[in-house]
Amino acid sequence: MAMLLRYQPEHQSIMLKPLKNKVPKFKNNETTMNVYLCTGNSDKLMILSPLVRRKDVERRAWLVVQEIGKSHIEEVGKHSIMRRTGIPARDVRVLDPKLSHPSKILGRERAIVLNLEHVKAIVTATEMLILNPNDPGVAPFVSDLEHKLSNSDGSQPIVSRFSLHKS
Repeated sequence: MAMLLRYQPEHQSIMLKPLKNKVPKFKNNETTMNVYLCTGNSDKLMILSPLVRRKDVERRAWLVVQEIGKSHIEEVGKHSIMRRTGIPARDVRVLDPKLSHPSKILGRERAIVLNLEHVKAIVTATEMLILNPNDPGVAPFVSDLEHKLSNSDGSQPIVSRFSLHKS
């Protein structure tokens, strides 16, 4: 949708409203939002800044395990994960199954990022987000975690021993 931005010096204000006139066509096939500036003469429009919306934002399945042991699967994109956990894009990239990264545990201000063979997860103060929960290498870890959290009253730390086997 195109918007008309008009500066009104007599009122010292800026008016923003939807543009109803015919707007220039662009050669790309992406969904675009264009902002136009009216320069006194309403038939002269100048592009201020085109904003491009991405059509295909990849969404992945994440198992969200709450601190009380309840879990559910959510389909979310990486930007949503970044906002939710407060971690930067480079840390989300470490968890990308399409890219090869060595095993890591990254401590950040609001979260811990785990990349351990099959287990790729983000731990926050209230929940744990596990990528690819249906992976056969992740399933034993998830079931053990859910069992220990549901049996815990929160007064003592949960100690868990698990091993990762090469497949």
